[in-house]
Amino acid sequence: MVSPFRVGSTVNARRLSVNDSYRDVENNIRSAIAKLNELWDQVHMSESARVTRVGVAFGHIAKLLSDMVTSEESMVTAVASDIENGLNRIERMRSQLGMEPWENRKAPPGSVELLKSIESEIKKLRPLYEARQQEQEQLIEQLEQLSYRLGIEEENPARGCDDVRIIFVHHPEYNMKTRAVMHMLSFRGRGFITIE
Repeated sequence: MVSPFRVGSTVNARRLSVNDSYRDVENNIRSAIAKLNELWDQVHMSESARVTRVGVAFGHIAKLLSDMVTSEESMVTAVASDIENGLNRIERMRSQLGMEPWENRKAPPGSVELLKSIESEIKKLRPLYEARQQEQEQLIEQLEQLSYRLGIEEENPARGCDDVRIIFVHHPEYNMKTRAVMHMLSFRGRGFITIE
């Protein structure tokens, strides 16, 4: 039997352990068949019966390998999907936090290593993102209080407007306090963030 994992110049070094494992399995199968033949010789089993028994055993092995391939195909698909979703999430979070785009500097595309790097980056961003959300909620509450004092009856104006400053800029009672709140809304030049 020829190993499908050929050792040579075209084989990556990290696959050598797979080649070793394959050879171990191949040797174990050969040893098992030899032992079975010894046992069957003792009872003078016919060749056809032996072939049937070996066929059943190989059928189980083939089914196990087929199930493993299917499972690993699902794993690869899931990794690709998680990478895509993770990259989109990082891009959105860093953009809304006013940060530079994230760069993958070493992990191979589509790799488990890349997925782990993405998960690590999201873990780093999450507390910053949550802190910004909390700050935003506090400013929205201040805006709601200010809108009440200015007599603006629209409920939650800050939550329903793309630019909450528009609500106040033309109001007749627009004053320095309103300017101060608008300044806080700027978030140092960064706009409101969305809820994750």
